[in-house]
Amino acid sequence: MKPFDTIFSNKKITYSLRQGFGARSRANGTRKHFPLHRSSRVIFPLGKIVSRDFKYFFLQSRKKLMKIIDISWPITENMTEYKDRKTVQLKKIKDVDTDNMFETMITMHSHTGTHIDSPAHFLKNGKTVDQVKLKKLIGPCKVLHLTNVTEKITAQDLEKFDIDVNDVILLKTKNSDLEPTAPFNANFVYLDKTGAEYLASKNIKCVGIDYLGIERNQPEHETHKTLLAKEIFILEGLRLKNVTVTTGIFYCFPLYIKNIDSCPSRVILIEE
Repeated sequence: MKPFDTIFSNKKITYSLRQGFGARSRANGTRKHFPLHRSSRVIFPLGKIVSRDFKYFFLQSRKKLMKIIDISWPITENMTEYKDRKTVQLKKIKDVDTDNMFETMITMHSHTGTHIDSPAHFLKNGKTVDQVKLKKLIGPCKVLHLTNVTEKITAQDLEKFDIDVNDVILLKTKNSDLEPTAPFNANFVYLDKTGAEYLASKNIKCVGIDYLGIERNQPEHETHKTLLAKEIFILEGLRLKNVTVTTGIFYCFPLYIKNIDSCPSRVILIEE
């Protein structure tokens, strides 16, 4: 091969400027190539300079290896709400049959379903949701399987796991077995003060839990305040029942609403 003809190669995947991108079939060992244009260059995570086309085809080639799981709580009028407050209203204001269009008036609490808690939720002059940088809500994550915990997650429970700086941590507990329309369970598994202090000491960037609150029975709200004081953002109301992996890629997109403490979010987990 001429210099620079192959700029990325291993046993399964190659990219050649002459032939394009290729991936070896597991079935018969043949290699299929996709013709590419020599378009503008970008830096790919592998650290190589490659074309945007290569990046596209590389991602396309992994589609069969990736599983996208929506871990958001479905919003309906009969959904579980915190302490059964029943704020969700989905009122049809226009109908296709009579108005030639379908429109809905939505009313709900800011802490409905899957939602982000910003520092402003408990801290004076804390950042509001619109001030949270999305990069804090996107990235590799670790799913901690804690279904054996019966009441609360403590520092001792968390010490068993490998937790690093800037991790996104998702706490899967027996809460995940609850139906999304079941009555509110006041005895949900939560993260206690010691658990929050442990995560804060690890300087993670985000933590999520599989119920509508991350704490309970804390008059001083120590769990929230410990995490939010270090700008560790909190995701409540995740649906982790169908998550079996321990790692993945996490994406959380809060609604872009100015000057509020919390808002519903769409969250996905990509299993690799």
